[in-house]
Amino acid sequence: IQFPVDRLFELLTAPVADDVKLSAQDSALQRVGRRVSNVARRASNVAMNVAQAAKTKLTDARASIVGSDARKIPESTEAAHALAAASVSVIAESSRLALQDRQLARLRMCHEFTQQRSQQYAAQYSDSEMDIESGGESLSDSSSDSDGSDSQIQVRRPERTSANQQRTRASANVKAATEAVKTSPALTISAGPVNPTETTLTALCEEITYQRRLLKTSELEEFDAQWGIDPMGEFLQGEKSLLPCFSGKIGARELISRELQFVEKETAKKEQKLQLATDTHTGLEILHLFIMDLLGRRTPAARIFETKTAEDFEHTKVVSRNAKRFAALG
Repeated sequence: IQFPVDRLFELLTAPVADDVKLSAQDSALQRVGRRVSNVARRASNVAMNVAQAAKTKLTDARASIVGSDARKIPESTEAAHALAAASVSVIAESSRLALQDRQLARLRMCHEFTQQRSQQYAAQYSDSEMDIESGGESLSDSSSDSDGSDSQIQVRRPERTSANQQRTRASANVKAATEAVKTSPALTISAGPVNPTETTLTALCEEITYQRRLLKTSELEEFDAQWGIDPMGEFLQGEKSLLPCFSGKIGARELISRELQFVEKETAKKEQKLQLATDTHTGLEILHLFIMDLLGRRTPAARIFETKTAEDFEHTKVVSRNAKRFAALG
């Protein structure tokens, strides 16, 4: 007898779901109309789509009546949230000014660097002009002897030709070095079945490859050590265990793939959990996830934080207004 009464009081005291998110959900009539319009294009998948839609409908109905899990926010946390929301304008203005000052400093540095380069080019150009003028004066002084002047011209032309050849070779070497950097060993992207995890891993490999090209040699070694990349630019391979009952040490690519799969699985769970939650509950959950990521999730510090938050922020149910009306009538 006591359990139904307790359940009714829990429904009456539970937080109310966000009305905007409830109104944004598709109604049953809209889903049926969309399903009928897709029958001609996907006749073979109609049965599966209907079953999935029915399952989703039952899940949404159960979540709206029974409620979805959320954390109970204490009064101190609500006061801190209100204070943070009130100070957002001040923080945003100070951040905007700091970013503006940083951009101005960067533009000033670029302008100073451009001026230095232009001054260097002007100095080099003036030195070359002085060399040409001194060479012309020496040629005019020896114009009385035609044979001597011809020999001087014949000697100076090979010198200038050799200088031009040296400049051409230097530019070719710089270009070759640039091409070598651009064509540095990239992380191999395995060709397999297309899924969200592989797509994310492929994009990550491309970003890591681009980042490695911009690093110095000393920075590159530390970067590769942190990401588990060998000197050839490939992910480190796993080591097989000598014992038959043990799997051994997995490679860096497999480890990153497992972490991405874990993130996608947890994201799907949180999206389902926070489907009807208010923005305050959603922000609190995202903040806790962010702190867990910073602490390492599987580290002792992360476990202590998870236990502490479970004590400070008890779980409750987020229900709709219709569920509250139904509980009040009961």
